[in-house]
Amino acid sequence: MANLAPMEFDDLIEKARSGEPEAVEELFRRFSPAVLGRLRGQLGPALRRRYDTDDLGQSVLVEAIRDLPNFKSDHEGAFRKWLWLKARSNLWMKLRRQLDKNGQRRERTWDGEKTDYSNPADHVAAAEEHARLDAALDELDPIDKQIVLLRDRDDLTYGDIAVRVLLPSADAVRMRYARAVLKLRQQWKTP
Repeated sequence: MANLAPMEFDDLIEKARSGEPEAVEELFRRFSPAVLGRLRGQLGPALRRRYDTDDLGQSVLVEAIRDLPNFKSDHEGAFRKWLWLKARSNLWMKLRRQLDKNGQRRERTWDGEKTDYSNPADHVAAAEEHARLDAALDELDPIDKQIVLLRDRDDLTYGDIAVRVLLPSADAVRMRYARAVLKLRQQWKTP
């Protein structure tokens, strides 16, 4: 890639719209980390096992570049939101492919709840609960937080977690996990 001097967003987007390869590469460079971060945060364990996050992020950015003529703003915040909507749409398509024989979504979030992105109000409520849960997790001891996430989000066994967090046994992890979950439940009851 040719070395581009840092461009203001409105200049960059206009050059990318006109098809300048350097501008398109610069858009990829600037926005790939944000798209990948969002996707990683939204993919549940089943989708992470089935789809490569980098490939999903790449497809979102390729689609965005292809659709740049339809993007009507020169504001970077609007572009970020537009990218996120494309990423979310891409995820919804993947989730729809994950239906069981009864037409129910098989994909679950890391905490075991079924995902349902069909109702925007439900999505907002879920986002608020997710933020509340993140705050509660942040109140835990760092090792306990890691144990909860490795167990519930990543579906690791207690033995595998023991190796990762350097605890002596699966039973030690199981006990810390139980205490952490109890603490989370107590925090959840207290708004």
